[in-house]
This record gives sequence, structure tokens and C-alpha cells, in this order.
Amino acid sequence: MAITIQQKIAALMVEIKDFSDEIVRLLSRKAPTAATSDDATTLNGQTPAAIQAPVDTLINAHAIRTNNAHTLTPEQLNAYTEDELHDITDPLFRVGLLPLSQFGALSSTALAVAYSGMGIVFTGTTPVMIMGKSYSLLAQTLTLAADQLNKTIRVYVTIVNDLPTLTTSETWISENTTRMYIGSVTLNASQIISGTIGKFCKLDNFRLSATAVGAAIPSSTGLPTATGTIPAEWKP
Repeated sequence: MAITIQQKIAALMVEIKDFSDEIVRLLSRKAPTAATSDDATTLNGQTPAAIQAPVDTLINAHAIRTNNAHTLTPEQLNAYTEDELHDITDPLFRVGLLPLSQFGALSSTALAVAYSGMGIVFTGTTPVMIMGKSYSLLAQTLTLAADQLNKTIRVYVTIVNDLPTLTTSETWISENTTRMYIGSVTLNASQIISGTIGKFCKLDNFRLSATAVGAAIPSSTGLPTATGTIPAEWKP
């Protein structure tokens, strides 16, 4: 059945009345009133500073977050990625622009080395740094040759195929960006009888040492709280 024009007008009048009632309801709502104690310097009993304080707390808490709250990427910040940083810094270590070297851990733990027969025995992993690049010398035994008996043999750590390798020489070999002198051993007619391999740190070719080894800077033995002694081998 078709809707007459009168019915359409009646329906429209109902909608207009509903709309009018909603306007009246909204206009009749009371606006919030200030506290009776408020004046020109407070709102609901709080000063502007008191109102601002929790806002500042939220802002500061957000500012110090370190979990990348906005999930920004290096590309968005025009920053270097981790791989790009390695590309920049790794060559500095490889070519010796950071000339720091170390043999053994920087702790009070003794170096894990012993001498047995013709062997230099490293009983544990030894941290090694040569010209700023770190390596690990694994536990192993370096067995000396029979023609090295009755001699003093110098021992080096040499980087071969990017791995620290123990090498020896009867004569002094200069240190460089891939080779570091770590001490010597003395043999009699049948075996090793003494050795000077120990922990050390050095800058470029200079190291502090109580033993006259390599390009070392003389240092005394003893504690900082007591008088030290310069070993006789360092004295002219």
C-alpha cells in the first residue's frame, strides 16, 4: 500500500519533535561548577602547578623510555644500521688504528699455562687482543722440536686465517698487527726447564712489564701500598 503525503508529513513531524526534545535535553544540562573555595588562582581546589604536575610526570616518563615506544626504524631517523656501523668500525680494528693488545684475562686469575716435557700446555681458553681485535686462544699443547733443546725459544701468537696460532722462533721477530710476542721458554738437553709466558697489556709496541720482554716499559714488582723492586734484568 502506497504511503500518502499526509503519512509522510506525520512521520516527519515525529522526527522533528524527537530532535527538538534532544536539543532541549542538551540545553538543560548543567555545566560543571567550580568549587566554592575556588578563585582566580585555583580550579576545583588545585593550583595550576598541581594540575600540571601529573601531566609532566607522564611526559617525562615517556621521554625517558628506551624501548622504542613509537617503533621507529633507522631509516626513519636517517641513522646507521648495526651492519653499517660494523662496516665503518671493523676496518679500524683490522688495520691497527686502535693499537691496544692484551694476552690473558684482565683479572687476578693466573694464566692457564704449564710446561711439561717438551710441551707448552695451555689448559684453558686464553683471551687475546691484537691491535684492537679480540680472539680466543683455545686450550692446546705446543710441542717443541728436538733441535730446540739446549736453547731459549721465543713464543708468539700469530694470526693465521683470522685465528690465533702459537708460533716459535730462536731469534727475535718484530711484532706487528698480526704477531705478538708472549714470552720465552728455556730448554736443557731433554725438556723445558723454565718459561716467562704470562699476562700483559700494551699500547702499540709498549707494555708494562717486570720482565725484560719485547718492547716493554720497566715496572716494579710488589703492591701499590708497599715499596716495589725493579728486577735486576731491567737494570743496566
